[in-house]
Amino acid sequence: MNMSTKKTVVVLEDDVAIGELLEYLLTEENIEVKLFDRAVPFEREMEQLHADLYLLDIMLPDGDGYEICCKLRKREKTSHTPILLISAHFENIQNGCNAEGFIKKPFHIDELMNHVKRQLQ
Repeated sequence: MNMSTKKTVVVLEDDVAIGELLEYLLTEENIEVKLFDRAVPFEREMEQLHADLYLLDIMLPDGDGYEICCKLRKREKTSHTPILLISAHFENIQNGCNAEGFIKKPFHIDELMNHVKRQLQ
């Protein structure tokens, strides 16, 4: 992906291995990554974060990625920033937060990267 300006993706994923994999894949595409493994530190920094895309795990030990999606949608600064939700529990998903997409775990790397690239264009 050849982008003129470097894009930033904020990843909220509590599974360390998946978080590190996402960070690696995105960095390989020349995308800056801000990685969080818990909802509380993410929400603490939410006001200062700049993102071109949010990648949010839904089930977190200290919060809910779906609720965070709704909070991001309500803020003027992030109301139009693309959001992709990630979860192994597809049947529990209602898209009232108007996320641009949903990625089911386990995901195929190519499928995930295609979703990300589409949102960053």
